[in-house]
Amino acid sequence: MVMNKYSLWLLASLVSGSIMTATTAAEIKSIGPKPIISTDITKGTLFVRPNGTGTTCSLALPCDIWNAALKAKAGNVVFLRGGTYNLYKNLRLLNIGTATAPVVYESYPGELAVFDGSQHAKGTNIYIGVSGRFVHVRGIEIRNMPVQGVWVNGVQTIYWTVYLRTIMV
Repeated sequence: MVMNKYSLWLLASLVSGSIMTATTAAEIKSIGPKPIISTDITKGTLFVRPNGTGTTCSLALPCDIWNAALKAKAGNVVFLRGGTYNLYKNLRLLNIGTATAPVVYESYPGELAVFDGSQHAKGTNIYIGVSGRFVHVRGIEIRNMPVQGVWVNGVQTIYWTVYLRTIMV
């Protein structure tokens, strides 16, 4: 009988210690925005600006985001110059990268690219779709989308990382 009480006490101590350990681990887990270290500017391969024109997508002649999305391939870093990108149609990021050479969409270092859908009536089906493989979207703000901000679709073979700040007004 003494052995059973001791065993029960030991079991209760172990369980409560496990619960306290789990609680402590959960309490220290970081939530919320994570800091983003900007990609080095020399890694940029395609450059975009809110009112970009043409298809060159260079630093001197930036294109619009839709042309860059069509051109981007594995290993490309698409830098978006700061400013507001009025999304007048869907933006689909269907690119195929690899684990070692993802396709990266990122705000230009020190600037903030903002995708804005406020020119559309609520309920308009305008969205940003990410459904390629190894597509990384980082440091871009999305605001005032009429239905949804970002639509991410995938299966086991599709890998993506999205680091965004979404603001709904």
